[in-house]
Amino acid sequence: MIEIETALLGTDRYLFSPADFAEITTDYAEEHDLNRIIIDPEYQPGGGAPMLRSFETALAQTDCTVEEAPVDRQTSRSRISTPSTLTKGIATFLVCNVFYLLIAGSITPFNLLTGSVTALAASIAFSNITFTTSPGFIQTGIRVLRMGVFVPYLLWEIAKANLAITYIILHPSLPIDPEMQQFRAGVRGALPVMTLANSITLTPGTLTVDVDDGLYIHTLTESARADLSAGGLERAVRFVFYGRAGARLPAPTERNSIVSITTDPDSESDLNTDIITESSSSQTPQEAD
Repeated sequence: MIEIETALLGTDRYLFSPADFAEITTDYAEEHDLNRIIIDPEYQPGGGAPMLRSFETALAQTDCTVEEAPVDRQTSRSRISTPSTLTKGIATFLVCNVFYLLIAGSITPFNLLTGSVTALAASIAFSNITFTTSPGFIQTGIRVLRMGVFVPYLLWEIAKANLAITYIILHPSLPIDPEMQQFRAGVRGALPVMTLANSITLTPGTLTVDVDDGLYIHTLTESARADLSAGGLERAVRFVFYGRAGARLPAPTERNSIVSITTDPDSESDLNTDIITESSSSQTPQEAD
């Protein structure tokens, strides 16, 4: 007779990367005197992006023995290639076609024809790696509409930051105050993380230099850090992907989700600083309007 016990882990903290999931898993194993962890081949924690280390890799760095469950069903282990579907093909075709026309700069019969041929070839060849899951057209359409609100906001933030950096460049004393910060943002998944990271980079004065246990951001001035701590871009990105309800999030400073990273080797603070946030942040954001 086999006795099975279940437990819900990580409800009291914000989980960002697979390393976070690995940490709470090994903590649970140590607490219950377990020395072996068996994982499903298709288990992929929802707090990561393709550029992050895998859950298995993070677990392998612990003292626990990690094994893969022997399953009979067909599994898809690849994080890059996924089965092609009609919706993936259509979405890839549309994205490539629009991008081609934007680069072409004009809508002419020749550009429409060559753009369609190029987009068709790209969708056949790359639809299985462009999207990890089949996009829902209704949800995607809603997000595109929200993006129409997000882009002007982002351009406004870029314009303000440009003026601030211009002032610093022209100031005789060049009043910069560079600092690295770790930001445990309230977004999950490849596309939301990528959107936030690139939005931060596009804003002068801040640069996303790494994505691992949170976003690692180089800030040039105190005002840039203040804007980052206010959480405007984070809420705007959450609005795009999770709706108005998702945008109702306390500022990063209120959640203690931003920490300065010291370069002093004698300091106790380092890249592995653990930040405990509100339990609500650990839940997967829900789509809401």
